[in-house]
Amino acid sequence: MLNGHHAEAVARFRAAAAIEATIVYMEPSFWHYPVSQSLGAALLMAGDAAGAAQAFRATLVQTPHNGWALYGLALSEKAAGHKAEAAAAEAAFRRAWAGDPRWLKLERL
Repeated sequence: MLNGHHAEAVARFRAAAAIEATIVYMEPSFWHYPVSQSLGAALLMAGDAAGAAQAFRATLVQTPHNGWALYGLALSEKAAGHKAEAAAAEAAFRRAWAGDPRWLKLERL
C-alpha cells in the first residue's frame, strides 16, 4: 500500500478481513485491530471512497467509537462529497480521539 500498489493492497486486506471474520470472539482478541480498517485506507488510497466508507463502517460495527475508523470514515465521506456525513464522522471522531489528531495519517490505518 505504501509503495502505491493499491489494488494489490486491497486484495490482500480483503483476504485478511475474510480470515479475521472466521476467528472466534475472545478477550483479548487474537489481532489488535480490525483489518477492515486497513482495507478502508487502501480503498481510499485507490480512489474508491464509497468502498472505503463501507469498510470503515464495518470496522465501527466491530469496534464502536474506533477513532482510527472514524477518521477514515470522515476522509472517505469528504472524498465522496458527502458533506453532512463527513461532518458527522468528524464530530464522532473528535469525541472518540484522545490523542493528537495531527499524528493521524491514512497510511497508518
